[in-house]
Amino acid sequence: MSAAAAAAAGLLPFAVAALLVARHRRHGPATLASKALASALFLVVAFAEQAADPTYARAARAALVLCALGDVALVGETRRHLAAGIAAFGLGHLAFCLAFAPLARPGPTVLLGLPLLAAAGAVLWRVRARLGALAVPAAVYAVLVTATAALGVAAWLSAPGTPGRALVGAGTALFFASDVAVARQRFGTDAFVNRLVGVPLYYAATLLLALSVGRAA
Repeated sequence: MSAAAAAAAGLLPFAVAALLVARHRRHGPATLASKALASALFLVVAFAEQAADPTYARAARAALVLCALGDVALVGETRRHLAAGIAAFGLGHLAFCLAFAPLARPGPTVLLGLPLLAAAGAVLWRVRARLGALAVPAAVYAVLVTATAALGVAAWLSAPGTPGRALVGAGTALFFASDVAVARQRFGTDAFVNRLVGVPLYYAATLLLALSVGRAA
């Protein structure tokens, strides 16, 4: 790991802690600043790492940039901010799928995808009353995040002894779990515990995926 990547990875937990404090206090400017910093730090890791596979690196870096844009959009609480965040993250997951697909085998991907899609569908069903006009975008997003998780874990299973693949598998699994917490927060129970769980899971996921840029092959 490069010195820049190591420094950014080391600072990330402190930025995440600051973000949680700002969210808990409902301080808008501090939330925006700490969230932008945390997202910038995982981008530093992704771009400071020397690409093990240039094709994979381009797709994974593009995905992480889109996630960072989605992070900033979701600081807002309006439906417009939420729609922008879903769009950015949806495109991010599409880019992740392009990165992971060459590494995964079809059989395990399908076997993993079906239960994950069922789980995502169950979450959507529980919050359907509050989705309104966002029902279709949310459903498309659920398919994309499920595909990302299935492809990522399948890529890991196809070469379980490869450190880069382990980062991909663990990162995508944590990303899926963080999205469940976000869905509960946005459309279900508005409780700080959802952020207390979801925010660290999300930044752990993006850090692992950023680190995979220098190791996945």
